[in-house]
Amino acid sequence: MSRSQPNKSTNVRTKSWAQRLIGLKFRLLLRFAPARAELAAARLFLTPQRKAPARSLAPVPDGAVRLAVPGRPDLAVWSWGDAAAPAVLLVHGWESEHRALGGFVAPLLAQGLRVVAFDQPAHGRSGGRTASLPEFARALRAVAVAAGGQGAPVLATIAHSLGAAATVAALGIGTRLGRVALIAPPSRPRVHADMLCAALGFDAERRRGFYRRLAGLTGVDVQGYDLTEIARGLRSPALILHARNDRVVPATHGQALAAVWPGAELALFDALGHVRILSDAGAVRRVLDFVSGAEPARRVA
Repeated sequence: MSRSQPNKSTNVRTKSWAQRLIGLKFRLLLRFAPARAELAAARLFLTPQRKAPARSLAPVPDGAVRLAVPGRPDLAVWSWGDAAAPAVLLVHGWESEHRALGGFVAPLLAQGLRVVAFDQPAHGRSGGRTASLPEFARALRAVAVAAGGQGAPVLATIAHSLGAAATVAALGIGTRLGRVALIAPPSRPRVHADMLCAALGFDAERRRGFYRRLAGLTGVDVQGYDLTEIARGLRSPALILHARNDRVVPATHGQALAAVWPGAELALFDALGHVRILSDAGAVRRVLDFVSGAEPARRVA
């Protein structure tokens, strides 16, 4: 959940009217109803804007069929390829949707694999208004179980940003996701929560209240949630890709996960940022080779 300004944008330098209204709202709340400001900030943190992927990304191929997920009618899920072929799951990040990883679909199909992609809760065509890392992980687990029940197990999972963090969280509760390629994974969600608090002008007392509210809404203590602790106990083959100039999720996050994940491989790239790495030919090829087993994971010193 990446936020550096109240409107959750990391690239807009000139404040929009929406930003100004949000800023005014929180200035008034902090002055007259600080407890309400804490709750409003927690809800803001959990409310994504539904955005279409960047036009520069590869289009999603035709021929997809909708996949029903038992117990999760709110999830919009698509499947390409032979239902009996090994499945590769695509997991998007915050304020994105399944089309963000569309560039992987055709190459994976060319390898004779099945591809399953879905929109996370409150994203794309899935239902809901709010989402969180635990909800991302639960949705991924449900999709993985449904995809693996189609006749072939899940061979691999390709995930980006918060979707990559959700992949780690899902592995931590025993979800079978095969080989995992994590692109720009955050290791500690608190970083972005702190950024939101700073943007809203919260002092130390209001931050503590914000985190209490957030824990009440999600059931997770975001302040102490560290995915590196989960990664230490994982044995799934892992490839972690990160751009050195990523301003949304700094490369230190991917490095921290790779350093403690047994057998994980770390691949760093220059000048690809947080999103363009998804369409870079070199990064895509690295992921495809890893998924196919052509490039075994290596331990990072």
